[in-house]
Amino acid sequence: MMEVEKLINEVKKHKKMFENYALNPFAYEINENKYYFVTYKRKEKETGYAVISLDSPLKDEYMEALQKLLLFSGVSRNIFIEIGPRASVGPEFFTNIINAVEDYLKQGGDKENKILIEGLNLFVKMRETQIKTIQLYKEYENYYDNGVLKRNIITDNDIDYTLTMVHQFDMLLFTLNYLSNNHIDALERFKNEIFSKNIDRTIDKESKKFLQGLLAEKENIANGSQNFIFEEKIKDLPLEEQLTKKKIEVQKSATEYQKKVMKNLRHPLNI
Repeated sequence: MMEVEKLINEVKKHKKMFENYALNPFAYEINENKYYFVTYKRKEKETGYAVISLDSPLKDEYMEALQKLLLFSGVSRNIFIEIGPRASVGPEFFTNIINAVEDYLKQGGDKENKILIEGLNLFVKMRETQIKTIQLYKEYENYYDNGVLKRNIITDNDIDYTLTMVHQFDMLLFTLNYLSNNHIDALERFKNEIFSKNIDRTIDKESKKFLQGLLAEKENIANGSQNFIFEEKIKDLPLEEQLTKKKIEVQKSATEYQKKVMKNLRHPLNI
């Protein structure tokens, strides 16, 4: 019987009626023993967990593997869920608006328009940040698909790399939020000036929708700052110190999730 079939049989031993399960597509290896993490669900609600191994009955290894698997799967999942949709927004939406405003200013009649110049500078910075986010996401996606999923094994190096990447992503999101939230009124004036000067006539429909949507809910933009309190605290520290503190912060979150998992761990018992 193939290893995958054996794993599935082990997973099904701990499955309850009407549940589905999600078996992580990678293992953590200790002393050549492979450990896999399983989540059981009923109607999308997590109902139980298990650590499965075809190799070892050693409970101390199960515990170590559980910690590593939870940390990696949680952080990598957040990258795909939180960053993936953001990275799908191409820089062309920023570029189309930037080009239209630059062309208008070059025409000369209103080239000293402070509202447009201020908003233009903000949009350029936001586009740069979005481009970096897209590039970084593609880099991690390639690493995950062509590294982790082909090996079906995660190592401490994979965990460290993923924690480094999540720090970079969060600092980029913090920058975008800072540019939006701290300059919301300037961006609002920028949008209104674009329409009052009829610059919008040279902007495609989708980019106009993007501009209007970007500023549609001031309250949500302001509330978004609450998600970056940690990044605000560390932003002026040297990069290595930022990264060290970020890893500690993520470890804390993973430990809290592990407490939930331990309460509903079906296999192995009593670890």
